[in-house]
Amino acid sequence: MTLEAVGLSPAEEAVYRVLVTEARVPADYVARRTGLSRPTVDPALAGLVSQGLASRTDEPPFGFWATPPDVALAPRLKRHADELEVARNEAASLLDAYRATLRNQDTPQVIELVTGGESLRQHLQRIQSASRSEMLWFCNPQSEALSAGSNEA
Repeated sequence: MTLEAVGLSPAEEAVYRVLVTEARVPADYVARRTGLSRPTVDPALAGLVSQGLASRTDEPPFGFWATPPDVALAPRLKRHADELEVARNEAASLLDAYRATLRNQDTPQVIELVTGGESLRQHLQRIQSASRSEMLWFCNPQSEALSAGSNEA
């Protein structure tokens, strides 16, 4: 499942995927197709309807159908992309402020001392995940952070 990024729960996503492939179906049919129980399917259907991702007939027997994905999901994806861009810009601004602060410190203050195997491992993983192309480091044969070959990333 991959639509959690746009705010769908796993159950809602499973239900929406069934609705996208069917014309108009009752909740029992959705439950059979997804393998989910009715107590799980009913709130998922209600959630999809309230979020505008599905519609329901007005009278029993109720049938459900999907709002087309381009109409239902595209605005959510754009909103999330915009939010990520704002956060990315803010992170860059914070990094600039952090670097400016470091430049204004005495040289001994610029060096960060990391001790302990777990702290060192976490610090290296943070640096590695922020790297854009390559990260190189020298290791002592008695390394307490990562053993040779243990860093698959």
